[in-house]
Amino acid sequence: RQRHTFLRGDFAYGPVSFRAFWNRDDGNTGPWQDFKYQPRPLASDYLSNVVDAEVTATGEFQTGPVQHKLIGGVGYRLKMIENFTFFAQDWTEHHFSAFVNEEMSFSIVRLVASMRMDVHPLINVSQTLSPRGAAIVRVTDTSSVRLNGGTSFRSPNMIETYTDFALGTSADGVYVRDLGSQDVVPERITTVELGFHDESTPFHQADVAVYYNHLNNIIYLRDVEPGFGFYDPENRGFQVGTTGFYNTDEKRDGWGVEAEIEVFPIDGLDLHANVNVAQIFENDGTETVRDKSISLVKVNGGVTYRSPFRTDLTLDAHYVSPQEWRLRSFNADGTIDIVTQAIPARFILAARIGVRPFKNESLELAAVMWNPLAFADSMKFREHPQGQELGARVYGSVEYSF
Repeated sequence: RQRHTFLRGDFAYGPVSFRAFWNRDDGNTGPWQDFKYQPRPLASDYLSNVVDAEVTATGEFQTGPVQHKLIGGVGYRLKMIENFTFFAQDWTEHHFSAFVNEEMSFSIVRLVASMRMDVHPLINVSQTLSPRGAAIVRVTDTSSVRLNGGTSFRSPNMIETYTDFALGTSADGVYVRDLGSQDVVPERITTVELGFHDESTPFHQADVAVYYNHLNNIIYLRDVEPGFGFYDPENRGFQVGTTGFYNTDEKRDGWGVEAEIEVFPIDGLDLHANVNVAQIFENDGTETVRDKSISLVKVNGGVTYRSPFRTDLTLDAHYVSPQEWRLRSFNADGTIDIVTQAIPARFILAARIGVRPFKNESLELAAVMWNPLAFADSMKFREHPQGQELGARVYGSVEYSF
């Protein structure tokens, strides 16, 4: 049972705009399948409400040869969760934010600088500052070089902060108490990118970029701290320890090269292709290993034909190289254990046909076939070693514009 309610409103007057939305989710959580008579089931009812509002304003002015474009805004978000079995109580959070973005243009150069600040009820403001900068130089009228860098954060979610539930073990009648922590700080990523963009002919546009990312303050589940307790009839077992979330000293460093091209040989015909080669390395202070759950190579390609008969045809192909996931679990003595599981390479096709039957093209009927090769069971795949198997999908849509 899942019920989602969504409401959004937008208003703009001159340089000022206002946007607000409300999300409400009322349902039940739990795995796709569970053992019958499970002593500690993971399913629970829940009620979640998120209210978000933001006001932004823009302004443009000039100082000598320099053109300025300034954007700023403030925001508020209310987060509430109720009736969730795995929290010790209902929780409400109030979040505030502010940002400013300055864009300066002169001659062949464009500079961008921005700063965002968030006020989180559990996190020091110094942990939420997110600066960013970029420089774009137009080498010719149809090509440019860009350099950008910045840092952003992911604050702990409510599960990592407030969770409190009995985590089953491989032994009957024994469980570990899993506790959230209000002391964890946000994960933070710092990124740098250098790129080149070219549109030197009317028949193509191309882009190539190299990038580097560094991630720290990663939030992990800690080893079990042993501690034997009395029998708990509500959890149907003995508590033999506790675990919870903390910021590890481990780091992640990743690099990649990405190239893409779009070609328009004739009116109505578009071809596109892109390739990404990337690696991520985990460093725990003593050794460095490659994170093979990230595919080394990803390739996408496709063609779209917009016919003169108000009919569009699209065919896309996607390739992802093999992955090897290092899944975390608890071993017999309660410490974190790494179990390796592999996912083979996968190749996915997707085809779409869209027809606009009326001359004014206000109505479009479309049909999509995703991963048709997976009508054969041998071509089904998983995106996570323990995830649901994905097969072929066929669906349609009706769109009316007025």
